[in-house]
Amino acid sequence: MRRLCLNYKGVPYKTEWLEYPDVEPHYIKHGIKPTSTKPDGTPFYTLPAIYDESTGVYTSDSFAIAVYLDVTYPSMPLIFPHGTKGLQTAFESAFSPQVRGIWPFTIENTPGNLNEPSAHYMRTTKRDQMGGKDMAEFIPRGEDAVAQWAKAEEELGKVDGWYASNGGKGLFLMGDVISWADLVVCAHFRCWKVVLGADSTGWKEMQKWNGGRWGALVKALEAYQKID
Repeated sequence: MRRLCLNYKGVPYKTEWLEYPDVEPHYIKHGIKPTSTKPDGTPFYTLPAIYDESTGVYTSDSFAIAVYLDVTYPSMPLIFPHGTKGLQTAFESAFSPQVRGIWPFTIENTPGNLNEPSAHYMRTTKRDQMGGKDMAEFIPRGEDAVAQWAKAEEELGKVDGWYASNGGKGLFLMGDVISWADLVVCAHFRCWKVVLGADSTGWKEMQKWNGGRWGALVKALEAYQKID
């Protein structure tokens, strides 16, 4: 999300890569606020975060970063077009439940897309969060997988309906205007493309769901997915 926002607004930046185990120490070292709290009440530190050399400000959490960029660089394309911030926020909250059915299909491949320190951290952390169970136990198999995949497509159909409500005036939620909602959707599909594999059957099917809307959306926002 952070990269999509920066690229869309045209703010120049440099990426600093961190392994998962290094995130918390990095945040603490630089005094970056945690993004949330754990169930036990202790701080929880997650990426992304940005440091703006022109203002000396650190900002964490994708939504907070997007707000910061619009406030600090208002002359560049707005992530939240005027008067829509509340609706854009509501969209993200409504969108998340509609894609929960897809994430179990990404469990198996995710560690393989990470460097070993992050892969190990993810496996052990998720095992702790899952009551000591291995992640593999949560991967749909056989008929369960077929049923869950169909349900995932059905749930995204609801989101397709929201997009269709713009009256066919454009590919994006607001018609021909890109906004936070589109970047949120694109970020999810971009992640699934990487984790499932660009040549995988799953990714090829997802692009065609809902009349090919999602494949077209990702392609339309391709210029903002570059890594600098």
